[in-house]
Amino acid sequence: MGLQYDIYIRMQCIKKVHIHACKHVLDVRDSACNNDVLGNLGGFSMDINTAKRSMKYWLRVLKLPNHGYPKSCYKMLKFYDSIGYTNWATSIRNNLYMNGFGYTAVYERLNQLILKGYFCLLN
Repeated sequence: MGLQYDIYIRMQCIKKVHIHACKHVLDVRDSACNNDVLGNLGGFSMDINTAKRSMKYWLRVLKLPNHGYPKSCYKMLKFYDSIGYTNWATSIRNNLYMNGFGYTAVYERLNQLILKGYFCLLN
């Protein structure tokens, strides 16, 4: 949990510097809306890019064979998530739930759908 918190704190600091630099490039006040500044520069919040990379990695892990080390680690993380611990699998599940894939049947069957090629997310 300490490492996750440390990463969260560092990400907040990096986001502040990034927004400040973007506002400097556009020559607007520091009180300008962050989303407007990013939108004018054609960018997204760093949270969106981070979530996208995490989802792409998760999809790659699901496609791996069951005897592989990353897949075994994911299964362990998923087990700990199911008994109440917070970890990377928890953040993936929460991200899926927030984006409309939160129904238990969908969450549990995503592995099968991906392997059959019916589900393509984040090309």
